[in-house]
Amino acid sequence: MIRPTAVVLAAVLLTGGAQAGPRADFEGIWAQTRAECEDDEGPNSRTLIDMSSKEGPLFDRYEHHCRIVSVEGGGTSRRLALSCHEFWEEFRKRTSPTRENVRIEQKGAQSLRIDGKAYVRCLR
Repeated sequence: MIRPTAVVLAAVLLTGGAQAGPRADFEGIWAQTRAECEDDEGPNSRTLIDMSSKEGPLFDRYEHHCRIVSVEGGGTSRRLALSCHEFWEEFRKRTSPTRENVRIEQKGAQSLRIDGKAYVRCLR
């Protein structure tokens, strides 16, 4: 069953909410370098943003698994409020979360900034 909040959150993120503007396509796998895009195992900057994850809207990094709780902003800039966990077991049980905020700025179809750092889209 699809949760209404996930559908609404995805619509807000992808359409820019109430503000008119270009579509911001943040979903996908992002990394600071192409080499990190190819590294599936080690600690690196690879970041997955998936609004339709079966676990709920997801912002995921190495040993840092976050649910997207809310999305604010418009145009090409968004602030994501996150509920984060170090371990998947804690994430799934929703225990011991830390609250965080992340700023995403869309710079083009293949590039964005996460908290001011440049990222490229990983193509696979």
